Amino acid sequence: MTNKIVISERDSIAAVMEDNKVSEFFITKGDVLLGDVYLSVVDNVLPSIEAAFVDVGMPDKMGFIHTDDIMGKGPLNEKVKPKQKLIVQVVKEPTGHKGPRVTTSLSLPGRFLVLLPDETGINVSRKIVSGKERARLKSIVSLLKPVGVGVIVRTEAEGQSDAEIQEDMEMLLEKWNSIVTAADTSNPPCLLYRDQDLLYKVIREGNYTNFPGLYGFFFRNCDTLPLSSNRRTMVEFVKAVDTILKRGDFILIYPEQSLWWNYKKPKPLKNGGFKLAARNKVPIIPIFITMEDSNILGEDGFPVQEYTINIEKPIYPDENLNEKQNAEIMKNKNYEVWKKVYEDFYKIPLEYSCEENVGK
Repeated sequence: MTNKIVISERDSIAAVMEDNKVSEFFITKGDVLLGDVYLSVVDNVLPSIEAAFVDVGMPDKMGFIHTDDIMGKGPLNEKVKPKQKLIVQVVKEPTGHKGPRVTTSLSLPGRFLVLLPDETGINVSRKIVSGKERARLKSIVSLLKPVGVGVIVRTEAEGQSDAEIQEDMEMLLEKWNSIVTAADTSNPPCLLYRDQDLLYKVIREGNYTNFPGLYGFFFRNCDTLPLSSNRRTMVEFVKAVDTILKRGDFILIYPEQSLWWNYKKPKPLKNGGFKLAARNKVPIIPIFITMEDSNILGEDGFPVQEYTINIEKPIYPDENLNEKQNAEIMKNKNYEVWKKVYEDFYKIPLEYSCEENVGK
C-alpha cells in the first residue's frame, strides 16, 4: 500500500491518500477550530433544554454546551450560573447560524498519549492487542501521571521507549499548566490554546510509517517532520526552540544538504540557527560529516560511502556582545572549524564559485 499526504496550505486542507484513494480528510478553517480551548463566560442557562450558552468571543454566535458536557453532579442550574467563567473546548465547529458546541471535559492529544485533565484513570488503545505491551505501557504511565488527571495511551505508543512516553507526558502537562495559568490571568472571553499546525496534526493523528521517499525516511527513522514555512508556524517554532534550549536540552540544525552529497562541501551558512543560540545564551557544537568511497560496491555498481561524524569543541556566545554580534561571530567561527576539517580530510581548499554567498 502506498501512502501520500496532499496539503493545500493556503486553504488549510489536507488529505491522506492510500493507493490513490482518500482515507482521511482534514480541514482547519474559521476563527473557532475543533480542539480550541477558550476561557468563556456563561451567557444564559436554559434548564428546559438542559443546556447553556457561553460566550467564546464570536461576535454573532454563542457556544452551546449540554448539561452532560459540564463536569460535576446535580441539575444544570447548580452546575453553572450566568456570568460564570468556564474553561471549555470546542468539540464541534460552528456551522451556518449555529455557534460551536463545547465541553468542559478537555482532552489534549500528544503523539503517544492523550491527557484528560478532568479524569483520573488510564486507558490503553484497544488496537494494542498484546497483553504484555498493554501492561508495560500502563505501568509506565501510572508512574509518570500526576494524581488527578487521566490518560489515554494511543496506538502509536506501542513499542515506544520509557523516555519517549515520558517526554510526551511532560509536553502535555506543560500545555495544561500553560492553559491553567492563562485562564487565571486572562479576561474572558479569550482563546487559551490552539492545536498545532495542520501538517503536524495530520501526522500526529495517523501512523504514517510506510510513506515513500525522503519524508517517509524522516518519519520512520529521524523522529522528524517537515516544517511549514507560514509565519504563524515559524513563530511557534522559535518559541518551541527557546523552550527546549532554556530547559537545558539540545537541538540539531543542519543546512540543506545538496552540496554535501554532490560535492562533499558544507552548504554556505545563514544566521538563523546562530541567532537561536545567541538569544538563548547557549553554545553551538560544530559537527561536520566527511565521506569517502569504501571497498564495497552497492547494488547500483558504485562504491558504498563511508561516513565520519566530526564533533568539534563548543563555541560559546560572548556575554559582552549583543545577539546580532554573537550570531555573526559564532557563525564565522563555526565556518572556520568546518573549513579546517574539510581541508584536513580532503587535502583540497574549501572554495565556492561565488565567494560572496559564503555565510550570507
